[in-house]
Amino acid sequence: MSLLKKLFGRTTPKNVTIEVDSVWQTDQAKHNGISQEIERADRSDAVAILTIAHFPDSLDWLQAICESCESETPLMAVLAKELSADIAAQLDVGPNDMIQLVVAERHPLTRVDDKVLKDFAAVLPCRCRVTYHLSLEEPLMQQFGGERISKMLEMLGMQPDERIESPIVTRAIRNAQKKISENVSPNGPSDLRANSMQEWFDKNVRK
Repeated sequence: MSLLKKLFGRTTPKNVTIEVDSVWQTDQAKHNGISQEIERADRSDAVAILTIAHFPDSLDWLQAICESCESETPLMAVLAKELSADIAAQLDVGPNDMIQLVVAERHPLTRVDDKVLKDFAAVLPCRCRVTYHLSLEEPLMQQFGGERISKMLEMLGMQPDERIESPIVTRAIRNAQKKISENVSPNGPSDLRANSMQEWFDKNVRK
């Protein structure tokens, strides 16, 4: 069963292609990887590139990356919660066009994380390719031994700027998200808002 089928069941959006998660050893390596992803998308058949963050502090550095990229393809950075059909309308895309979504992080909760796909990508009137980028230094990755994994990779001779791409890692991330959802404090804010991922964990996950 494909990752998309696991996410959407029978309602798998035919217009969406999801690449295997790109996991980086450090935040800086992830930032560099996103820059390279934008450059690749600019050379592809994408008519627009949307970079997406779940938290405001991530949006800040994501906007800085976009500003530093010399992309001929329309490029913008947005918060996931601000994705809307209006954005797609502004891009004036058709069924034969393709939009690249570069997601700079996964939200700790699957139901929030999947909104990028279910509430936006799946309803676009065009094809959509989605890539996710994560760092072993992020709070989410620390939930299942990100620091330990990083040290092990270093011992194996893996360079800090090499990405990890494996369906097994993607499944492990999904499992970590499910466990986190079981530990979300029932007394936390109903909208689960936070400026950063670390703040989100501090506010919403039971110690």
